[in-house]
Amino acid sequence: MVKQRLNRLVSLLAAILLVGAAACTKSNTGQIATPETPAPPQVTIISNDQEITAVPTQVVAELPTSENEPLPASPTVVAAPPNTPTLAPTPTAVPDATSLAAAAVTPTPTPPTIICQDGTQVVQSEYEALLALSPLNNDSASDYPFYWIVAECANQHVITISWNNVEGETLPPQIGSFPNLIALTIIGKNLSSLPPEIGNLTNLEGLSISSESLSSLPPEIGNLTNLTGLGLLSNTSLSSLPPEIGNLSNLTSLYLSGNNLSSLPLETWNLRNLRSLTIGGSPNLTSLPPGISNLTNLTSLYLLYNGLSSLPPEIGSLTNLTELELSENNLGSLPSEIGNLTNLTSLRLVESSGLSSLPPEIGNLTNLTYLYLFNNSLASLPPEIWNLKNLDYLLIEGNPELTTLPPGISNLSNLTTLSLGYNNLSSLPPEIGSLPNLRNLLLSEDNLGSLPPEIGNLSQLTELRFLGTRLTSLPPEIGNLSNLTVLRFSGSSLTSVPLEIGNLTNLVDFMLFDNNWTSLPPELCAALPVGITLIPADLCTP
Repeated sequence: MVKQRLNRLVSLLAAILLVGAAACTKSNTGQIATPETPAPPQVTIISNDQEITAVPTQVVAELPTSENEPLPASPTVVAAPPNTPTLAPTPTAVPDATSLAAAAVTPTPTPPTIICQDGTQVVQSEYEALLALSPLNNDSASDYPFYWIVAECANQHVITISWNNVEGETLPPQIGSFPNLIALTIIGKNLSSLPPEIGNLTNLEGLSISSESLSSLPPEIGNLTNLTGLGLLSNTSLSSLPPEIGNLSNLTSLYLSGNNLSSLPLETWNLRNLRSLTIGGSPNLTSLPPGISNLTNLTSLYLLYNGLSSLPPEIGSLTNLTELELSENNLGSLPSEIGNLTNLTSLRLVESSGLSSLPPEIGNLTNLTYLYLFNNSLASLPPEIWNLKNLDYLLIEGNPELTTLPPGISNLSNLTTLSLGYNNLSSLPPEIGSLPNLRNLLLSEDNLGSLPPEIGNLSQLTELRFLGTRLTSLPPEIGNLSNLTVLRFSGSSLTSVPLEIGNLTNLVDFMLFDNNWTSLPPELCAALPVGITLIPADLCTP
């Protein structure tokens, strides 16, 4: 395309020479003829598979004297997508006749450049480095060679690069040619290594790498001391990290997910500024070392889909933790030191089939607002759990050995959502009616045969759902739930529905699905609010 531009330029120059020659002849009236101004040539830019045709404005500008000198400002001829660099023709000076003649014989190509959102142009060396990274070469039919690369630039420098579909097994060394780069995302399939030049990006603040073939990181990654966020995602061949990762002293967020790590280097625990740590999808990671206690600034710890069989007692030293998630590991117990995490507001224990009990020290987590106990093997809950008076959300599901809830549940006076499902509960304690702020009650696939009449005391309840229970009837006190808007029964064994449901004047969604019901009593239908959504819709059809 550069050659095509030059050919068009030569044609244009030749046309100007001819017009200039015509201007030197006299007209029939003896006056100098005024030549007609030729229409400027059209420039076609292909950007993201769309052709854009524009007529450039004539400009006067000096060409750069060195490859690192920024090219002079020029009018933008391509309307680029937001945050996408714009490829524009390099401006040229208005030539005289001598330079025109020389250009017609020996044209000197000048590559295009990139115009940033702030109007500045990227220095030529960084433009050429982008060309080296691009899977399209200079002879491509496209004037927009960065199809798979999205780059942002400002103040004459590339500041972010997002490179999708990296095709090679490594990156060109030119990846290290962007001294002002602050964010780099690399996604590939066959990328197995990174060049040492990546260590030149010393201003980098965010780095994300994803390639199923990546097997190692270069030690030079330790040079990126300004990094605050590092994400290594779905690098299924990556089994270890270099010890130099411990040099990233400004790192605040480390996301290791979908790799194949069996251990972490001891230097990892030198990252004392970490605020968020995610280690997930490494089934060969079976333990964490005591050094985790060094991460005293950590506020979020997510340990997901690993092979952890235990947690070190030193986890109790992370007293600034507010979020802790332990999902899909092989935990058989929790250390009593977990009770030291008194700033925790969220605790998720998910899919640990060997977890049959919780330590009584869990009752020390008095700032906890969210407790999620899903698909474990809990047979009972410690009485101390009912000391968690700030709980707002409590989910206890998938614990088939859990048959009862103790009266202490009445202490959870701030609870707004209670989800009890896929356990083996045969009844609910009457004290459940003492939860004055409860708004959502979800009961799924348990052995409940009845509900206590005290359920009618839940005056703030807005949603009540039953899925696959053994309920055959409802207490008439259900009609006292004056704020109820959603009442759903699915797969239950109800044989009767109390007429008091007609007192629920705020009800907008009433479902009796898969309950062998074909109609409701006419007096109940007459009492239901106008406009209510019934499922099935013909329950009140005569």
